[in-house]
Amino acid sequence: MADSVMPMTFRPPRLTPDSVDQYILRADVIVRASFLSATTGVEGAGVTFLPVNNLRFRAVEYLKGTGADEFTVAVAPLAYPGNTHTTRQEAQRTAEEQLAARNTTWDNREGVLFLTHGTWGAPGVSGSSGMAEPLRFAWRGVSESPWNYSLDKLERAWLPAQSAAGATGQSDADRSYLTSVGGGQAGGAAGSAGSNAISLDGLRSQVAAMDALLEKGEGVEGYQDCIETRLAYGTYQREQLARTGIAWTFPTFEVSVPSGAPSGESFLGYSQEMTHAESLVYSRFRVDGPDRAYFSVG
Repeated sequence: MADSVMPMTFRPPRLTPDSVDQYILRADVIVRASFLSATTGVEGAGVTFLPVNNLRFRAVEYLKGTGADEFTVAVAPLAYPGNTHTTRQEAQRTAEEQLAARNTTWDNREGVLFLTHGTWGAPGVSGSSGMAEPLRFAWRGVSESPWNYSLDKLERAWLPAQSAAGATGQSDADRSYLTSVGGGQAGGAAGSAGSNAISLDGLRSQVAAMDALLEKGEGVEGYQDCIETRLAYGTYQREQLARTGIAWTFPTFEVSVPSGAPSGESFLGYSQEMTHAESLVYSRFRVDGPDRAYFSVG
């Protein structure tokens, strides 16, 4: 009997990161901070252990939420097969290897961190306030979290300042942060302003605008999900443009209603290339023409 083969779907790596608005929306805490140190640790018990990298920062300004003067972001993989170890010693060894491989190019710069309250049992945050609250980076999805995080990753949960920490006399109006670091190297993008950077004032404005947008829908079920979907669609459009060089939009089509159709007759408003379910989720219908007052969209 021949072996059965499970088909696999290939998903090419993404070329574009999520937008700053997406990080603002999903973050519980947004903070300007300076990197202090990185250490290793182990999370778990019994025969299931996870390697942990603890990245410690000093807060400069909280743009969203509140926290301690100093805090630690605990970064670890999810407890999936292949990520866990059966002994604490093995997990510790992996944590040390990952920490040694981490890109440190941007550690000498202030950064803006997008953080969420951890739910996967990460070590807590020990700050000057004495409070402990697990924090982790705010990723697009937990299954895609690069746990040994540094600025050479595509996902930008840590935006480094354009100027190194040694720059003095810089006002807030002059501060800006890189949304793209050119593969994590110090040359090129780090020294130039442009579309790959956002100013501190601009970031503050975007945080305030998102807060106002969320306030409008406070108490409305599914409201934040709608915002997330809208922002994700924009990211998908950018990804398609990066891959194909062509701006992608949903297909449009027309449905003609014959003259003399009886009252109450229904007409399908989607094309043969689009399923009925897709039409309900993605399509926006409108009736046009001289007799549009006699028709309704439902």
